[in-house]
Amino acid sequence: YLVLENYPRGISKWEFEIWEKDTPSNDDDEIRTGGNKLTGIVSGNKLIAEWTITQSDINKAENDDVDKIYEFYFIAKGFKKLGGTWEYNDGAGTGIWERTEYDVPGVGTWKENDGSATGTWEVTGLWGINKDWTIDGGTWGGTFTFDNEEGTWISDDGAVGGTWITTTKEDEAVYEYQSLILGAEELQGPTTSCSDGIKNQGETGIDCGGSCPTCIGQPPTNITNVTINCSQYTTCSSATTQAKCIEADSCQISSLDECSWNTLASPPSCNSYELQGEDNIPCYYKEEITQTCDKDDFLTYELTPLTQGCEEKEPVSIICSSKTKLPLENKFGIVLTIIAITGIYFFFFRKKKE
Repeated sequence: YLVLENYPRGISKWEFEIWEKDTPSNDDDEIRTGGNKLTGIVSGNKLIAEWTITQSDINKAENDDVDKIYEFYFIAKGFKKLGGTWEYNDGAGTGIWERTEYDVPGVGTWKENDGSATGTWEVTGLWGINKDWTIDGGTWGGTFTFDNEEGTWISDDGAVGGTWITTTKEDEAVYEYQSLILGAEELQGPTTSCSDGIKNQGETGIDCGGSCPTCIGQPPTNITNVTINCSQYTTCSSATTQAKCIEADSCQISSLDECSWNTLASPPSCNSYELQGEDNIPCYYKEEITQTCDKDDFLTYELTPLTQGCEEKEPVSIICSSKTKLPLENKFGIVLTIIAITGIYFFFFRKKKE
């Protein structure tokens, strides 16, 4: 999976192109471009594209790589709906217009920048002749004409009119991001790494076992069916690495949308995360435990917003399970345990004596 965490909102369509770096750089191999490019999907605060490397991809990369070392990278491109601006002939006001849906011709919306008027437009004839527009409420209307990427508009009664232009085209990216090299890999096999925070390359644990040092205090796991010990995570903030943050999120311990690795924090940390408002503002929250299970039947923590403009949250309380709160974790439990053991001992001693 190709993942982009910090990306602009308000984008209508995302595409991922895959390239392979060559020397000189202007001769990089096009692996997945044109009609073969990948589609990006927004999931929570992440932009994700799924890429399954095929033999065709390897053949393209192998084209002029004598050393057979492949350095892949991706370019994420964001596109917005067709749109632009308009204004009155007398300069009394300006506004914006756009399509209702990406790549769906024929209908759209418009509004005045000061919010005094909004409406819709619709293509009723051949593109380039006449189109109808109406103001919300139906008390106003008119036509607009098209000439290349600009045109004029006028009300039905001829009282007002103006011009309009296209500023956003759907075939031109409004955002573009090029990743670093995804990884250099030889055909003979991947380079061993025992510090990437991922259980791979035959390891029996994360960065240990197999070709890495022996695992100490870390139980072996099945490579194809990894079982995560969720009891080690009480909050998202208890995950100290990005790999552990992903594990914690799979345990669904966040009281918000998910656990997410916050690269904007210093140092980076695992926080509870959710999108807020109509603009889907990404909001990270730090969890601070204020009450533990060894003193009460509830684990309580406070959520502190780490992003400006995010709403305040009420403290969260979780019932302590038997695995979370053990009987030997307080003095009363210890006394009961000693009494129980003593009673069992004298019971069997007396029975044996009889």
